[in-house]
Amino acid sequence: MNPGDKDQIAASLAKVMAMMCVRNTGLEALHAGTVPATRTGDYSDVFVLDADGRRIP
Repeated sequence: MNPGDKDQIAASLAKVMAMMCVRNTGLEALHAGTVPATRTGDYSDVFVLDADGRRIP
């Protein structure tokens, strides 16, 4: 087996692992979640509200 074959096998393995570990899982659903809306266009009017009711810009 030459080094080129090993590189091709490693690349294929990496793609399969990424598909199985990240794609079509809860993590992908989390990243595809609700996107905040902004009226200013630069997201300066968007904030995070924590469990204690504090606003985090």
